[in-house]
Amino acid sequence: MKCSRSVPQADNTLERILALLDEARVRNEIDEPIDAAVAAFESSASRRRFHQVISGFVQHIYRHGVEPHQELSSTQASAEAIALLERGYSGAQARGYDAALLDAVNPRHNGIEVILAQLAEIIKDNERRQYTHWVFASCLGRLAWSERCRVAGLLLDRLRPYLTPQLQRCVAAQVVDELPVLITTHLSSDALLRHMPDISTSLRDI
Repeated sequence: MKCSRSVPQADNTLERILALLDEARVRNEIDEPIDAAVAAFESSASRRRFHQVISGFVQHIYRHGVEPHQELSSTQASAEAIALLERGYSGAQARGYDAALLDAVNPRHNGIEVILAQLAEIIKDNERRQYTHWVFASCLGRLAWSERCRVAGLLLDRLRPYLTPQLQRCVAAQVVDELPVLITTHLSSDALLRHMPDISTSLRDI
């Protein structure tokens, strides 16, 4: 089954998605507010106060660094901090909350600051995933299949020179259900190509 293309609405939809997911915009919307909140967080933490510090950190970041701002109780912040570390922390020897606790009290590590830095990155990753899901849901979720198909056709036209021969033979209807994956891949590849001059310079300096 084929679908027609060259419809202004489809082009506008694709451009809106690409603009919303532009890496510079995502950094500005998500990473930089979290970084600013991290910088403003003050802690005179000792290793004995690990649990209180990570709870206060999450409470602070959610209040000042994410949109919409969230007011977590101490109990909620504690549960959230433990859950975030359990799911996302990668330590020197192990993963999860227990690994973070061991790293915090290990004199060979840099203590709580390393844990908080990684906790901030975990929060960023979560916020980025939620933001990306919102973009695709708001831009594509309400479109009829035929409109999503037109968007897929426009994207295929952009990507075709870089696709394998097998994918080059695909029509829009065959890839319409993979639009989020294709768009994410396109943006990742585009970002890599933009950074190629920097990479080449670095390699020449080695």
